[in-house]
Amino acid sequence: LPPDITALLLRFDPLFQPPPSLPPSRPTNHRIYLLPNSTPVNVKPYRYPHSQKCELKRQVKELLDKSMIQPSRSPFSSPVLLVRKKDGSWRCCVDYRALNVVTVRDRFPMPTIDELLDELVLDWPPPANVKALRGFLGLTGFYRKFVKQYATIASPLTALLRKDAFAWTSDAQHVFDALKQAMTQAPVLALPDFSVPFTVDTDASGTAMVHYKPGPHNVVADGLSRLPDVSSGMCYALSMPNFIF
Repeated sequence: LPPDITALLLRFDPLFQPPPSLPPSRPTNHRIYLLPNSTPVNVKPYRYPHSQKCELKRQVKELLDKSMIQPSRSPFSSPVLLVRKKDGSWRCCVDYRALNVVTVRDRFPMPTIDELLDELVLDWPPPANVKALRGFLGLTGFYRKFVKQYATIASPLTALLRKDAFAWTSDAQHVFDALKQAMTQAPVLALPDFSVPFTVDTDASGTAMVHYKPGPHNVVADGLSRLPDVSSGMCYALSMPNFIF
């Protein structure tokens, strides 16, 4: 480790010591509710190699000395097992699988993915560097077909990805907020109605080109592509690619 990190760890070494005892008593105690008419779960101990048995006794004695556990005559019993940690030491674990079978399951409403994605986008912090900005644009770009004129909105942010061009200004923050709002609005795409004619409206500029297919009531497709610097200078070649969609 670097010397400054080592000095910092030594300075706050007491914070990394294992707790000497149980934490203070709290007003709420954890409870496990069992299914009605279930019998106490009592699973016999596993067989251990001699080396693991000695390690298990050592850890149990240490927990007893710290008053983290106490002798019990409960009708419930679950076996323990040792799991090797990355540093080579052993972690003592309790196998509660049999108890889980008779435990009352917690039921709660699952959040919808759409709401979680909206919260993720709205809570996204302003990028502090090019890497963070690229991560945000990668997320929004995945849903670009659901956002009308995505390339036009995101163009100022995309320009910041160029070499030595990143500078987070108030204008960049305004575009960043506008793109987040556009991402969280309800999509207006719908399944196409093949019983009515389709109309393709195209447009192009030095920044992007757009193809827009309006239906009688719903937008059935909306595509917008950011143009590379080379293509943006060829005015005669901007309109025709719009028909390839």
